[in-house]
Amino acid sequence: MKKNIGFIIIMALITVVTVKAQVGMPLNSPIKDAILDLNYSTTGTTNKGLLLPKVSLLATDNPSPLKAHTAGIYVYNTNPAGSGATQVVKGTYYNDGSRWYSVNGSTIPWTTGGNAGTNATSNFVGTTDAVDFVTVTNGIERNRVTAAGKLLVGTTTVPTGGTNAKVILNSSATGALQLQDGTQQLSYGLISDANGVGQWQMQAINKNIATLSTAGVNVPITPLDKWYYTNTSITLAPGKWLINVNMLLSRASAPVFNNSNEFLWANATFSNSSTTLTPTTDILTTGNLMGAPLYPSAKNGMMTGNLIIRNSGTVNKTYYFIVKINGRNLSGTGLSKFGGGWPEDYIWYQKIP
Repeated sequence: MKKNIGFIIIMALITVVTVKAQVGMPLNSPIKDAILDLNYSTTGTTNKGLLLPKVSLLATDNPSPLKAHTAGIYVYNTNPAGSGATQVVKGTYYNDGSRWYSVNGSTIPWTTGGNAGTNATSNFVGTTDAVDFVTVTNGIERNRVTAAGKLLVGTTTVPTGGTNAKVILNSSATGALQLQDGTQQLSYGLISDANGVGQWQMQAINKNIATLSTAGVNVPITPLDKWYYTNTSITLAPGKWLINVNMLLSRASAPVFNNSNEFLWANATFSNSSTTLTPTTDILTTGNLMGAPLYPSAKNGMMTGNLIIRNSGTVNKTYYFIVKINGRNLSGTGLSKFGGGWPEDYIWYQKIP
């Protein structure tokens, strides 16, 4: 009788499996399109999971511990192994019949502990579409690399004027940029060599020394207030320039003054022409003239002054050094060899922001 009961139970189970092509575990109510439905309740929800077979893979191109690559097999790898493009890490893998693939992607995931055996050509952190790459700390964006390759720090958009910039730092904080290479010092500037390599150095004053006429020009006392070209000129590239002038004022003969109340005043500036002599409108300083007196009983004096000239064009421009005198009760001769005829004479010029 017991043998008959056992036989009846076995036949009943066979009948159930034969009639129903799906299996539901642990409840026998599978989804019709599923061969195996691992539902845990009649509502289709569960608080249980599927535990995959745990294996120790050797490499993505090695089927071991399986005997051969078999498409559709899923396993959980417990053993990081291999190197380079065939490296495997802990995690779920599936097989396509020729190799193992991580379910996290077809490439090796970056780990918080670092990666080894990477290939700089194929392994990277970033995006493969035209979307910015953003890094975040403490839930706040810190910097981003735009889809166009610009590195932005402190901003999410390229500010005005940054069209051609590759690195943009935007901050209202004092000292937001700090560069140290061991050569930094107080008041040093970052100087570049011909290859664009920067180093902190004391900023050199790049002064250009004008070539002066060795003869200068003799300026007579009559007529007064007439401009004379000194035969000295300077050529300036586009931009703003600081001009420094130091010229000796010297009378051509003795006695220096015939009258006790004689007085001589000299003015100098720059002209756009060596023939049509008038102060250039490119001078930015409020006064476009430099001046100096020659007092009674003094044969010599000095003219020292500065002007700012801006060449607003796109090519180099030449400016011509000119002089004139005025005075009171003048007699004898005027100025001798003004504009370069004396050892004390010089003109230097320097580009400024």
